[in-house]
Formats: sequence, structure tokens, C-alpha cells
Amino acid sequence: MAGLAPFDLDKKFTLSQVPHPAWKPQDTQGRPEHAVQKVALDPQEIGPGNSYKLLIGGVVPRPIAFVSTRSKTGLLNLAPFSFFNVVCNDPPTVAISIAMAGGQQKDTATNILDSGEFVVNIISEWFAEAANYTSIDAPPGQSEFELSGLTPIDSLQVKAPRVKESAYQMECKLVHQLPIVNKQGKTTFLHIIGEICMFHIDDDVVDTNNYHVSLEKLKPLSRLGGISYGRTTEGYEIPRPRWEEENEKFA
Repeated sequence: MAGLAPFDLDKKFTLSQVPHPAWKPQDTQGRPEHAVQKVALDPQEIGPGNSYKLLIGGVVPRPIAFVSTRSKTGLLNLAPFSFFNVVCNDPPTVAISIAMAGGQQKDTATNILDSGEFVVNIISEWFAEAANYTSIDAPPGQSEFELSGLTPIDSLQVKAPRVKESAYQMECKLVHQLPIVNKQGKTTFLHIIGEICMFHIDDDVVDTNNYHVSLEKLKPLSRLGGISYGRTTEGYEIPRPRWEEENEKFA
């Protein structure tokens, strides 16, 4: 890490102009550098390891589900997953894909299947290192809360704990689970779909008059390729076109 610029903890989220303010409907857009050829890559030929590299390097940035669970014996578990996203808003639903570890289910998957409950906590910049530390290959029975120094707090509707340090937490109940099986018949992932039964959001992060979430206050992390993380500090706004207003341009 020597030689890298220090992390600016005080950097604010800002809006800029759109990338191409002069663009009009039907104008062509493409890579500005030079003409290139596509490389066609068959997942069956390059194998799952290389497919993984392509996915985590190209499907970016990815949100991170920081999942807290409770085992049948009461042990608390905490782990980050970037194969994660929102499914829908009615009912509010999220999905997480959890890889098998050495042919066995990870503690997170086992706990979710046993209890039918979990919490997704959003990771923010102020506890980035502690959150990353929970990805350690700890033995079964070792709580990542204890290792990372993060704080478990009670939830309202599920027995799984929340992460106190997280400014945005979602209590979830399992509604679907789908084993992902490769062409050799081996289960490689467990796809978890959970319905959100309670949100917990810091009061300076959400405006409950319009339910706007402040990126500047939340400071969420995202996953990139390799061991890289991203941050969201700049954006731009583009209104969604409406055919009623746009159709005359194509007459």
C-alpha cells in the first residue's frame, strides 16, 4: 500500500453534468479510444475460476450484503457477500448467492436454512476494515463479531442480530432457497431470497418525509475486481424519457 494516496474520509458526494450533454436521440455512442474486436469466451472452456475473474472484474460495482445470522445453538455469524442485489419492492425482497466451501455449506447458509432469518447490513466507509476482516476463513464455531470488534444488537422481528456500526440494516425472512448446480451435477452455490420485514436506518441517512437515502451520509462500499473496493463520491442525473413527450422526434 506504500505510495498510495491517503483515503479522504471527508470527501463529499457531488453531482456533475451528464457525460455527453450534447447527445440527442439516435446519435451514436461508442468507445472513443479506438475500434476493437470482441473476444468470445465460452465459460465451459475457460472454467469456473476464470469465469469468476471475468464476473467480479466486469460486473462492477457490486453492492455488498453484510449478512448476520444466529445458529441453532445461539452462535452469531457475520460475513460479506457481493453476489447480492435487490429483487423487487413489493414485497421488498433481496437475493444473495452463497458459495459452497470445500463442498460444504458456509455457516451463513446453514444458519439461514435452519432459522429462516437473517439481517443484511450495508457496509459504510467508517468500518471498512472491520467488515473486510469478517471474510477470514475462521473455523466453524468462531464468531466474526468477536474477531472484528463489531457490535451485535437485537433485531425487532428476527432472532439474527444487527450490526450496530451499520447505518442501514434490513431484517429478512427466508422465502425461497435454490441450490445452483453445475453441469457436472455438483451444487456450487445456494441462492437465497429473503423478504425484508423491517428497515433500520440512521435518522440522518434517511428523510422520512420523502424516504430519500443520503449517499453522502451513508458512504456505502462496493466490490470491484480482485481485492478492490469502491466508493460512491460522484454521480449525475438523467431524467427517464417519456414516449408521450418524445414521440414527435421520430415522426
